[in-house]
Amino acid sequence: MALKRRFSSFWQMVHFVMRFLGVTGAMAALVGWFIYGIVGDEYIGLIVVYSGLGAMGLALVFEVRGIVGLASSRRGFASVNVVFQVALMLALVVGANVFSFKYHWRFDMTGEKLFTLPDSVREQLLSLRGDTEIVVLQQYVSFGQNAENKQDKYDFAAQRKIVEKVKDLADQFADLGPRFRVHILDIQDDNYEDKLKAIEKNISKPLAEAVKRAPENSIFFYSKDNQRIQRLSFSDIYQLDKQGSIDNKNLVLKYQGVEPFARKIFNIEEKRPRLALAIVHPVLGFNNKKWPDVTMSGAKKVLDTYGFDTTDIMVRKLAGRGRLTEDPAALTYEESRYEQIEDELPVTETNIKTLTKFRDEKADEYRFWRDSSLAELNKKYIYVIFPNGREGVTLRTEIEAVRKAGIPHKTIDVDEDDRRNNTIPYQRILHRLDEEEKRKQALVDEKKTLHVEEIAEKQRLQDVEAKMKRTLANVDLLIIPRITLINATDEEANISNRAHKLDVAHLNAIKAFLKEGKPILVLLGPTNEPGEGARPPDEAPDQLESMLGEIGFKLPKQTVLYDIEIGEYTQRNFAGFGRNIQEVDVPGLDFDDQARSVELSKKKETLVPHPLRTSINVFSRTVGAKEGKEVRIRHPRPVYFVKTSISSEGAVAVIGGLALAGPVGPLQAAALWHTQARAKHNENAVILVTPKEICWNEENPFIVNDKAPEFTPTKDTDPKKGTVDEVRRGPFPIGVAVETTLPDSWLDKGAKSPKARIAVIGSGGAFVGTSLAPLKEKMFLDTVNWLMGRDDLLARDVGAWEYPRVPIKRESIEFDLWQYGARVGLPLAFIYFGIVVWLVRRMR
Repeated sequence: MALKRRFSSFWQMVHFVMRFLGVTGAMAALVGWFIYGIVGDEYIGLIVVYSGLGAMGLALVFEVRGIVGLASSRRGFASVNVVFQVALMLALVVGANVFSFKYHWRFDMTGEKLFTLPDSVREQLLSLRGDTEIVVLQQYVSFGQNAENKQDKYDFAAQRKIVEKVKDLADQFADLGPRFRVHILDIQDDNYEDKLKAIEKNISKPLAEAVKRAPENSIFFYSKDNQRIQRLSFSDIYQLDKQGSIDNKNLVLKYQGVEPFARKIFNIEEKRPRLALAIVHPVLGFNNKKWPDVTMSGAKKVLDTYGFDTTDIMVRKLAGRGRLTEDPAALTYEESRYEQIEDELPVTETNIKTLTKFRDEKADEYRFWRDSSLAELNKKYIYVIFPNGREGVTLRTEIEAVRKAGIPHKTIDVDEDDRRNNTIPYQRILHRLDEEEKRKQALVDEKKTLHVEEIAEKQRLQDVEAKMKRTLANVDLLIIPRITLINATDEEANISNRAHKLDVAHLNAIKAFLKEGKPILVLLGPTNEPGEGARPPDEAPDQLESMLGEIGFKLPKQTVLYDIEIGEYTQRNFAGFGRNIQEVDVPGLDFDDQARSVELSKKKETLVPHPLRTSINVFSRTVGAKEGKEVRIRHPRPVYFVKTSISSEGAVAVIGGLALAGPVGPLQAAALWHTQARAKHNENAVILVTPKEICWNEENPFIVNDKAPEFTPTKDTDPKKGTVDEVRRGPFPIGVAVETTLPDSWLDKGAKSPKARIAVIGSGGAFVGTSLAPLKEKMFLDTVNWLMGRDDLLARDVGAWEYPRVPIKRESIEFDLWQYGARVGLPLAFIYFGIVVWLVRRMR
């Protein structure tokens, strides 16, 4: 019996050692795998792995006897059965999860199918070929946010919810198959840099660079086949309605639909849209950064960020030093710059030769004045004063001649002031020479960057119209800005409208551009100029405005003035010379898409707001226009789009006139049409509106005879009364956008009239500046996108998403049920079920 116990104790000890060896072997195998796979030492790693596996196998051999004995007993069999069931359960759970990662189904239980792609979009996506990488970047910056536009609780709440919804939308695309791979990047994630490096290494370096340059929360689409990148802003999918959120005390988001998301994938192979700016001088263009009052460099930044290519087209030639000539041209920015460099280089070289000659001739004299002592200087020079007031340093040898001539004079020894006065001019010459040499080198270096051979080929084409058409052939949108009235109270700060005039060749090319169905954006400042009554009228009317008039635009020769501006007129008129005048901030534009811009008729037709106006209105509620984030445009001009209509009675009269015999019939009908037809302003085409009441349209917005302009309404007996030419209080339309057919007179005989999109804004400086404010940036982007047919990128005032709330009045039965049900009912229900379970267990 003692021997049996000793043997049993010995066996237990051996069993313990073998189990310990098995556990240690398992750990050793893991360590060996780490050495092999992570550290990279394959030899040592394999030895440790095989040693560990051997120890585990030896331990399992010693466990066979126990397993067999355990399985042969009733209790052991039950234990094995339990272990088997647990293992089977774990296998099913783990296996089901692993399987679901690759093979899963989504069930959209919402009635509106909010989490399901539309069938049309799904079919188009499935028909695409090639792989698409989708990168969702969350960097906690929304569209238009900057240091002056602080985030509040609604911005943070919107970001969290929009990120959640965008990720879900990206997952819906990923479910379409392995061709759509989604990557989530969160700038606050510790692994952000590693994920970005993995994208750069495994997918595309340009894609990683685009992610780094992204100005806001964005989604990137990358096609591996053609290596093109498209970017979409979070705000293009969900728009925060901040004003609605504040009013409802609940987060309100405007869902823009899946179309913008899908469109980026459908058009991932499209080339970058190209915009051209037709200007008379480079300072008005995209590339000027030194003149913030007239430059469009801020607009260029926006366009560069959102995937547009830009170019400037010079419609006038320049002389040396950037002087404007009267010669028409159609030069790209590179061509114009090349010609300017060619004009400036000879002038610069001549200046260098002149300054170099002066430097060499005066070098010895300069060194003598710089290095000599005062005693040595006084041996050669002396300061002389004559009775007539003439005085200065001269050579002592010349004084002898003065003495012999008997001319009265007084002499003084030269001093340090004379040394300084005779060395500083030479130093200035050296500085000018250095500046001219640097300028020459900069011009030479810039010339090397230009495509000289291509420019030389273009210069051979001298026909301005043909060259303009050729330049516009690769352009998708043409912008024509005319900055005129910058500040009507300061005549020297303005630009004459005459400086912007286009040649007939330019107009013909623009008409051909429109006939191809391509859009234009025209930014026209007021044409009013001071002293127009005293100067002769123009030889011919402005042909660009005449062309727009043929299409249907009416552009009165008026300027919209605000009541608040009159104070500045008064200050400038009576402040006196040298006094600083504080320029006023005019009120912001009205973006309510239901507000009418003209209130001349009592009869109001149903207003169908322009998609552009709605989009800007939605975004204005996002940034919160009440917080001062407004679009202010000073000195705009009214812009109308008119369509001719006739009453039913007038139409009957015209038809009756046509029924008359002979030539009298058509003449009678034409006369009746002329008297009965009315040109009516198209309210639905308006995109920008001034505020009400606080402004008026002025035909002479300048100080005349020391008198500031003042509001003088049109008299009731004036023919202008009741028309768009009436002088009245606001509001006024200052921006109009239409898609319309072109005049038949432009077309060849039998040709079908094409449609074109045209937008006219009554301010040449609407988008000038080195940067654009958020709301103005959105206004510019929306205008460009609409003109180019990208309507799906405009914000829509669609059904709002809000956090689910139970609208219960505080003093109601529903409120009592919710309050007492949650606080008392639920605890009592759990107590009840607990007692029932306890009673059932007691019965067992």
